[in-house]
Amino acid sequence: MAGRVLIVMAVAAMSLSGCVAVAEPTQNASSSPLPLPAADSTNLAACRDAACEVEVQKEDEVHLDPGWRLSAIEVEYLSEEKITLWLKELEGPGGVVGGLDSDISGAEGHVSVTNGRPAQINGIELTMVTGTSARAILKMRPV
Repeated sequence: MAGRVLIVMAVAAMSLSGCVAVAEPTQNASSSPLPLPAADSTNLAACRDAACEVEVQKEDEVHLDPGWRLSAIEVEYLSEEKITLWLKELEGPGGVVGGLDSDISGAEGHVSVTNGRPAQINGIELTMVTGTSARAILKMRPV
């Protein structure tokens, strides 16, 4: 019992004197986990059929089946607010509908997407679920 009293008195004395230990965070914001896990984790191959939800990083490249008339989508830029995607080897009159900052020139171009502003390209809807400056969750679905 005397030991418990001493511990309580020591904690009280430290609190009154301002000697309280504060744990510092051990991870920086860019390496902290995303608030939601992606349904397909980091498996970019799950997107070949344009139906996936994957965690991506800058320079990740998603390859699609030829029927989508779009060879690949590369992650060009990430932030908490948006993902900018580089669209490679576009075929046909797909065009980008929606999104932000879209620019298509010939068979390539880019488009930015957010949670509230998805984009459609060649029958694929692209949207950002959540993100940081290092990683984001990209959702793709046929429309």
